[in-house]
Amino acid sequence: HSGEYVSQVSVASNVVTITFGSGVHNGNTITLTATDQGGSISWACASATISDNQLPTICTGI
Repeated sequence: HSGEYVSQVSVASNVVTITFGSGVHNGNTITLTATDQGGSISWACASATISDNQLPTICTGI
């Protein structure tokens, strides 16, 4: 999948990896990791290439 700002989305097991294709984060990735919490799922958002204070708004509140 891709769009205006995303060049690739990949899913492996419980991890969704999003690669940005334009803008300030071009080429950088974020990962959304799902964890089973005994009947519900929690998500963690992280990036090795984007500092925490510059993570996209989709990572806030996760």
